Amino acid sequence: MRGERGVKISIIYAISLSSITLFLSVANLSKWVLGAVPGFLVILSLASLAPLAVQDVRKSIHFVLFTVVSFLFALGVIMACLLFIEIPGDPMDSFILFLISALLLTSLRDSLKLLYSGLSFYLVGVFLLLAFAGIKITILLADILDYYVNCIGESCSPYPFAVIPSLILFLLALPATYPYIHREIFRREEHDKEGP
Repeated sequence: MRGERGVKISIIYAISLSSITLFLSVANLSKWVLGAVPGFLVILSLASLAPLAVQDVRKSIHFVLFTVVSFLFALGVIMACLLFIEIPGDPMDSFILFLISALLLTSLRDSLKLLYSGLSFYLVGVFLLLAFAGIKITILLADILDYYVNCIGESCSPYPFAVIPSLILFLLALPATYPYIHREIFRREEHDKEGP
């Protein structure tokens, strides 16, 4: 039962990540199209309240409270992104982040019911988020290496490092892998079973 509660809390947490990726997706697109990120995009943090639509979550005061806390967490991260982080304005990043957000939101109902059909969407979304962020971090490291290789024999200023959203997403997505560790808790639906 304890592992089941931890899995559900991890899924609710991942939905807050989904609202953050949805915000970053729309922010990238608006930065690309408009040249700026509008402040009203903060309302996308409301997507982290989606677990309240699932009856199993509404029955438990612990899950309701954790959903509210995850909403406040997502709102804080989104506000920090608006105030302190430079959004690159890349349309491909926008598409990939929207896909990740859609996968996580699609998995919500079935994964909170501990069904394999929800776990598959959930894990694909989380691992795609980790892979996307990992690739972006690798590109950043290559840029840093390229900068210092080009400075060999010259005196150069330090690399102008800026906090990138992908680094934050990678670190935030690590705890969302918890259901993968406890995947034996998940079950198949009755009509999915083979045989008579």
